[in-house]
Amino acid sequence: MIVGALCPPAWFDADALVVAERALGCLLVRGEVVARITEVEAYRWPGDTANHCRMGRTRRNAPMWGPPGHAYVYVCYGIHPMLKPGV
Repeated sequence: MIVGALCPPAWFDADALVVAERALGCLLVRGEVVARITEVEAYRWPGDTANHCRMGRTRRNAPMWGPPGHAYVYVCYGIHPMLKPGV
């Protein structure tokens, strides 16, 4: 499965644990760059204190509050680019 244009937004409209399992092994494609998703993490709001939404909506985490199919991208510890599908 290729994540993005070939996946309808509804594909992402599920519990974080379900979307994480679905995404594992999928391909992200942008032009000639192809990356396979080999590791996933799932954070659930409101009970998960590791979730970036735990303190409410901010400009930074706004994609996670938007419609399914958008991405939340951030840099972990200032060195690891991370991508999270927004729901």
